[in-house]
Amino acid sequence: MQELVTTNFKIGKQKPVDLLVQYRHVGWGNLWLLCEGLTDEERALLPFRYVGKRGEDPESRLRAWVEAQERKGKPTYVVVDDPTYLIRVRGS
Repeated sequence: MQELVTTNFKIGKQKPVDLLVQYRHVGWGNLWLLCEGLTDEERALLPFRYVGKRGEDPESRLRAWVEAQERKGKPTYVVVDDPTYLIRVRGS
């Protein structure tokens, strides 16, 4: 079994599962991901919102998303590389 797990292991496959826990705190549709580790089929199965399209330049995707959010108002951003952290923004 260990050999099967290590053969099919891919970095990043665990993060979406960890992020599901955060929905208890932030609510459905409030988590955006900038990721490359998932196929389109896998992305469709998960309840996240995605920044740009898979395969596009990550920096351009993030820049376009930030610009779109700022046209809508004054958003607060939290960028973390560990999805197990819960960060509360004062006043929210």
